[in-house]
Amino acid sequence: MIKYLEDMEWEEAVRTLPFETFELWVEVHKNDPEPGPPNPSEWPLGTNEGRCGFLESYIWFGEEKLFEAVNHIWNSMREPRKLLSIYIGMYAGTGGSGKWALAKFLRRALRETLDYEGPTPWERTYSTIDDFHCAAMDYFAADRAHYERSIQKYADILNGEPGRHAEHSAQVVKGTLAGGTREGGDQ
Repeated sequence: MIKYLEDMEWEEAVRTLPFETFELWVEVHKNDPEPGPPNPSEWPLGTNEGRCGFLESYIWFGEEKLFEAVNHIWNSMREPRKLLSIYIGMYAGTGGSGKWALAKFLRRALRETLDYEGPTPWERTYSTIDDFHCAAMDYFAADRAHYERSIQKYADILNGEPGRHAEHSAQVVKGTLAGGTREGGDQ
């Protein structure tokens, strides 16, 4: 029975085993390493979801998958690849051409996505633990929002559409400017 459970995958165990046997399956597999995301090269780059998944996978693994990620982008690009890679480097602010531009783009995406620099609540004092907890949770939410915005930003650049999903905020001001005039010249 144990050998049978050792060979069984997670999805099959969840679907088919009764609760008591599933508990035994969990006990058998408790020391298994948690599986990570698919490799970057397993994501299709033709959709926004695929580009975001690709970037998240690359960020999960880090620079050890840089060569694989660069080659996956390069092999997925249409012609003229060198010109498109120059644009990607230009949009990302990293420069370069060819595969070097893609490597620099991915390194910038990795750093920017992981380097959230919002104000941390750790150095301040709080009157209650609940206040500290709220401040910490706000920090984590802001960090996650930064991560998701960065992933989308670089997915848009990878697609040749920088700023497509960027948040735009503006306020319409009605009336006259201080000391100014309206369009007709009247005050």
